[in-house]
Amino acid sequence: MSELRAEDLFVKKVEGMNKDFIKGADVSSVIALENSGVTFYNTSGKRQDIFTTLKQAGVNYVRVRIWNHPYDSNGNGYGGGNNDVQKAIEIGKRATANGMKVLADFHYSDFWADPAKQKVPKAWVNLSFEAKKAKLYEYTKQSLQKMIKEGVDIGMVQVGNETTGGFAGETDWTKMCQLFNEGSRAVRETNSNILVALHFTNPETAGRYSFIAETLSKNKVDYDVFASSYYPFWHGTLQNLTSC
Repeated sequence: MSELRAEDLFVKKVEGMNKDFIKGADVSSVIALENSGVTFYNTSGKRQDIFTTLKQAGVNYVRVRIWNHPYDSNGNGYGGGNNDVQKAIEIGKRATANGMKVLADFHYSDFWADPAKQKVPKAWVNLSFEAKKAKLYEYTKQSLQKMIKEGVDIGMVQVGNETTGGFAGETDWTKMCQLFNEGSRAVRETNSNILVALHFTNPETAGRYSFIAETLSKNKVDYDVFASSYYPFWHGTLQNLTSC
């Protein structure tokens, strides 16, 4: 096994980007990290709030995941930052204070939602589909209203996380699209300037995203941003993506 070493990481600056080009970071675990004793330092080696350092580095957006109720019946957190709405508010206020916009990433689950699992929140398990639609709309709108009331500058809302094969416990695309629209409607009614993003993954599979885009269009889903995960380890090179 090769020796692990701490080395400086340099990323070459990309010239010619517009000022409004999104340069973001997911900071969802920052509170958990700080509570565990992690400290952050700037490029001069001085201890500094991570949000100030990010801002100075040109970051203008942060993403914060939101889980419905990431706790068991005894109140113990599931981990991963235990990112409920209150955590999102705390993180969002720090980002806003540093001039950054917030992307609120709603998973509509009590823990991570990804291609392998899209578990419905515990409180929604026994709901009919129509009741689930109503609850998703209500939860989204109330959460956003709380965040905005606390002064969080929300620029974008992600309705679901990696929803390539399911969403909030549903796997039928017709039903998934109805749920997407309930989340979108909640965003539009809260603030029409906030962008609505839908989020998918496995972009390396030929035809996958064209199928999803066509399905969204067919079902008249209202959204602004078609977002994608991209991890080179799983999804291959950029050349692989352009050939799909």
